[in-house]
Amino acid sequence: MSYRYAIYYVPKMESQLYKLGRQALGYCLYLGRPYPSASAPTEKAAVYGFHATIIAPFRTASSRQDITDILSSASKLLFPVNLTGLKLVGLSPGFPALAIDAGNYKLAVLERTLLELLTEVRLPPTEDEINKRGILTARQMEYVQKWGYPWVLEEFRFHLTLGDIVTDPIELKKKIATLSVIFTPKVLTSVVLDSLALCVQDKPKSYFRLDSVYELKG
Repeated sequence: MSYRYAIYYVPKMESQLYKLGRQALGYCLYLGRPYPSASAPTEKAAVYGFHATIIAPFRTASSRQDITDILSSASKLLFPVNLTGLKLVGLSPGFPALAIDAGNYKLAVLERTLLELLTEVRLPPTEDEINKRGILTARQMEYVQKWGYPWVLEEFRFHLTLGDIVTDPIELKKKIATLSVIFTPKVLTSVVLDSLALCVQDKPKSYFRLDSVYELKG
């Protein structure tokens, strides 16, 4: 059994968006190995690959088959989501990402549905895992204990991470300016979340790899 599982949105491998994303991070989820990068590869962000988190990494006592059964059934009911308004921004605590503003109803339904369906297979976080989250609000702590992750439901913001955390605001602005030359409005237009990817981390600290993809057919 793998150490952790996660449910991500990963753009299709042949898409321009994915090609640019894996190059920015220096790692490919599909291939499960480093990918030549035009700039210095990221250190922490690359572990997870170019993706948007739908269900954050979790441990389970169930089998992989239990998880794939849930995803296979859910994908037949869930609708594709147009990621209108996808843009390059700096997100707290200071990393570059492609994000959309809150308020996408279909995306909210998709996230909540998967949260609830996967409750039966997700193990609760350990005390160490909770402490690593740092300072959380009372609501976020409640969500960690219930869902295993603080940024869910109204705290959830869809984003595809493009780099590690940058502590200097000026350096972050420079990083975003560099990325804006690559992630142009043309690349970010007509992006659709039309599938879910089951990604796995085989052992602690290993890089995630893409296990299987489920097309949304609702």
